[in-house]
Amino acid sequence: MPRWPSVLVVVVFGGLPNHEAIADDTVSAEAAILDDKTTPDEAVRLVRGAEKLDRRARHSYAVTANTRGLRLHKVGKCEEALPLFEAAASLDRAYGMPRYNAARCYALTGDAAASIRYLKELKGMGRTQLDRLSQAEKDEAFAKVAQEPAFKELFVGLPVVLPKGLWRSLVKPGGKWTLPLVSKLMDYEMETAPEQITIQVVDVRKVGGADVVRLRWSSARGKRVGEEVGENYIPHQIAVSEKGVFTFGEEDSDATILAALKKKPSFTEPPKLENAYDREDGRFVFAPAARPGSACFGWGATDSTCGANPCCSWLCLDASGIIGIGGIGSSPFIFGLATGIPCG
Repeated sequence: MPRWPSVLVVVVFGGLPNHEAIADDTVSAEAAILDDKTTPDEAVRLVRGAEKLDRRARHSYAVTANTRGLRLHKVGKCEEALPLFEAAASLDRAYGMPRYNAARCYALTGDAAASIRYLKELKGMGRTQLDRLSQAEKDEAFAKVAQEPAFKELFVGLPVVLPKGLWRSLVKPGGKWTLPLVSKLMDYEMETAPEQITIQVVDVRKVGGADVVRLRWSSARGKRVGEEVGENYIPHQIAVSEKGVFTFGEEDSDATILAALKKKPSFTEPPKLENAYDREDGRFVFAPAARPGSACFGWGATDSTCGANPCCSWLCLDASGIIGIGGIGSSPFIFGLATGIPCG
């Protein structure tokens, strides 16, 4: 008679853990945190109760607490919002937003030490939070603490973090941007200055995995832009890839573009600040102070003695697309965003 192997049977009283029930409890608790019928104090208690959960669940609770706090903050109840922000920050050490919001609330009450403490935590979280930290320098909520030496010190040497994906705003068939003349840079050129410049997306196509945008530039007089704003430097074709951005002239073929895609991009993604005349190819990047969330990309800055004036051109972008262009050359003008002269 065959002998069957021994089997050890373990009986667990009460049954195995019900993970679906645990998930349901988490969802229910988070819903309660967001519910206006739950007092802020009770909401904070629910958030504190998540401290022993796993990292992913703690982050979810922290986001929920921060959301409830923001709702209270927006209706002027910063005193009730603050404990929620602090609970969220304590629950998730890698979550920057509640730290900024807590710093904001403390600043509004004039508590500089507490406000600066949270901003220091934000700064200590590294590059991913520097853009958020830089907002505090311009945020009116920090007016009561802005003159504190420790507050000012937070921004000394802080690198400017340029936004990602700005060139993607041009990858839109039918896109169109019209920019008014905002500055003429030489009086004698005024008679030839167009009142506005219009940029249109002619087509979008794929070349070697990149999205290639073909642009048409025209002036208010219905003429195509030529020497009016420096034809040599305005990109008529732009290839947007994961590697970065490549710019081309009107006549460049797909074969030329494909070959260029194997080399270094004209501008990296995300973009990096680069001064005019620092690069041999004359390209540069700057962040216009007048428009947070934007960046300007320049060409032609190879010779600071270009005639009687510096010689370059630039194109400014934000999430909506093209917001400004300018050029110093045969016809020096600025359209759209008034940037000043970046290559002067």
